[in-house]
Amino acid sequence: MKLEYAVESLDSASTTTNVVDETLATSHSIKLEGLTSSATYYFVVQSTDESNNTSTSTEQSFTTLSEEVEEPDIVSPILSDIQADVFATSTVITWTTDEDSTSKITYATESLDIVTTTLSVIDGVLVTTHSLFLINLATSTQYYYMIESEDGSANVATSSEQIFTTTP
Repeated sequence: MKLEYAVESLDSASTTTNVVDETLATSHSIKLEGLTSSATYYFVVQSTDESNNTSTSTEQSFTTLSEEVEEPDIVSPILSDIQADVFATSTVITWTTDEDSTSKITYATESLDIVTTTLSVIDGVLVTTHSLFLINLATSTQYYYMIESEDGSANVATSSEQIFTTTP
């Protein structure tokens, strides 16, 4: 079997490509690679049997699919439902994001804008429901914290500063 194809009608094509499969069979299949996306190709098929009888098809055409280009993700996750479940020496901070992302809380006993030393709790698993535990906290103490979530495309969302006070 011989397949001849081009990007214009074979009658007027200046360049054609030939693919030959000399296997004798009643059914043929040829995979064409390196074709241009969203292009129309014209082709004819010629087949020769074991007695050297040749048959040629009429010209046919097909159009390749358009190449799907995935747009890069440039949007940060959206943080919502931020809650603190406060105890004497620990707190559970929960929140949700609209897409899978990591979990991070940075906290201190002074405003994060002015403090020189902070603590962080991080979970690198990509999830939409987040829950981090802050432990070994001082009782009856005010803590300042910010939440950060990063999606799989490295887009980061950071909350405004939040405050909780541990119980006595």
